[in-house]
Amino acid sequence: MKNVNAIDVEQDERRPGLGGRPPLPPDQRLSKTKGVRLSPAELENISNQAAASGLTVSDYLRRRAIGGPIPKHRFNPALVSEINQAGLQLKAAGNLANQLALAAHTDRRFNHDWTMVRDRINEAIDKVEAALAKVTETD
Repeated sequence: MKNVNAIDVEQDERRPGLGGRPPLPPDQRLSKTKGVRLSPAELENISNQAAASGLTVSDYLRRRAIGGPIPKHRFNPALVSEINQAGLQLKAAGNLANQLALAAHTDRRFNHDWTMVRDRINEAIDKVEAALAKVTETD
């Protein structure tokens, strides 16, 4: 029978630092820094460009300096929220339709009109389509 502690010791010998990702080779570590003086307008401009590409200012400047790729788009949190809200509206309309169908099949009375459910579903679909159109817009 193999001792469980022996397995732990073998793993510790291979990776002395527990957890996390393996360390990068010394030539790939981002260990050097260089300060740059900027005007407030320059910093704001760079910060805006970095945010628009979904990068930190540091990563944005590093990529610009070495000619690396800069992403053109990043997710817009307001748009993601809009899509989530439309999805919740669709879910609520679907739940209402299920409740009405259950009531109709069990001979219970219900006060809702099916046209109201249809209208709510169509409104939610319109919101989802509008939000998805924004996502797929091209420059």
